[in-house]
Amino acid sequence: MNRKICFISHPRSGSTSIMRELENNYNVRTFYEIFHMNEAIIHEHLELGFGSQKNKEDNFIHLGFPLSGIRDFALNDPARYLDGISSMSVENNFVFKIFPNHLKNKEQINSVLSTVDHVVFLLRNPFHSYISNKISTQTGIYANASTGGKKVVFDEVEFVWWNNHIFDFFESVKAALLNFNVNVSFSTYEGFFYLDGKKNFIESLGLKSRDVNMMFQPSLKQQDSRNLASLKVSNPSSLLKFMDVHNMQHLDDVTVPIKVGDFKRISND
Repeated sequence: MNRKICFISHPRSGSTSIMRELENNYNVRTFYEIFHMNEAIIHEHLELGFGSQKNKEDNFIHLGFPLSGIRDFALNDPARYLDGISSMSVENNFVFKIFPNHLKNKEQINSVLSTVDHVVFLLRNPFHSYISNKISTQTGIYANASTGGKKVVFDEVEFVWWNNHIFDFFESVKAALLNFNVNVSFSTYEGFFYLDGKKNFIESLGLKSRDVNMMFQPSLKQQDSRNLASLKVSNPSSLLKFMDVHNMQHLDDVTVPIKVGDFKRISND
């Protein structure tokens, strides 16, 4: 049975690696960021999802999609857009992801949620995702690429905006989900370093079990320590002081994963 599975996540969360593993190991067709702000990326990800089924122009004509203005088309009627894409992947689970800023308002969030079967909240330690995203922005290294060995300046104002922007987006989706009968699961980047975490994730999606111990390796690296975060910035004392002030130390022991409940809104005071 074809199902629409939507990842609610954020940049540098490991979502690309995880979705790629799902496509390689399970009956999943992946379309990645099909609501991206950059229309060229939407075209690229639709082509990746459609695979060898005709060329892009033929697919768009068949579905009634415009070759120009695809983002506006998608935002004006997300349900029609997703139903059209889903019709091209009848024998597979259809997976895509939404980040903050992909959708403009609550009406568009509701329209997307009204047509999906399963929502996965995927969170990564906000310090590591913020630092990794900042490095990516400065170096041009994105999607499933390592940003190790590089450092940036920790900016308190930037981080508070980053953290709260993601938190508020997650909360708005959680609130909207109360209106729909949709399966929901929660996962963390760090949780994929544990066999139980992998098994629970696969089972929550209703996918047939395989040797999940072989999945998600070695592209994801465990990063749940304040010490590891401080190694990635050129002003570690500022980062560690901020963590202490806001009681966001997380765990020094890298063998214990971050929990979704550890993610919170930070006061701007």
